[in-house]
Amino acid sequence: MLNSTRSPGFSGPEPIKLNEIMAFFQLEGITALDEREEYVEFLLAMDAAYLGYTYKATKEKQKIAAQQQKQQQAVKGVGK
Repeated sequence: MLNSTRSPGFSGPEPIKLNEIMAFFQLEGITALDEREEYVEFLLAMDAAYLGYTYKATKEKQKIAAQQQKQQQAVKGVGK
């Protein structure tokens, strides 16, 4: 549910915004402050892990694409 609220960024998805987490609390009826604090801490940690993974995956895809482009240019150069 929260993942779908992300904005796209240049190097992958943006972090989940705190106002989206607060809206989630309202929808789910989570009103206790201590419970909200725990959830925020947990969600932000999970979000950071997810963003780290997607950033790494995006960089790897970019690296592979650059290598393929180099190979294609090399093949074109040989055919001349």
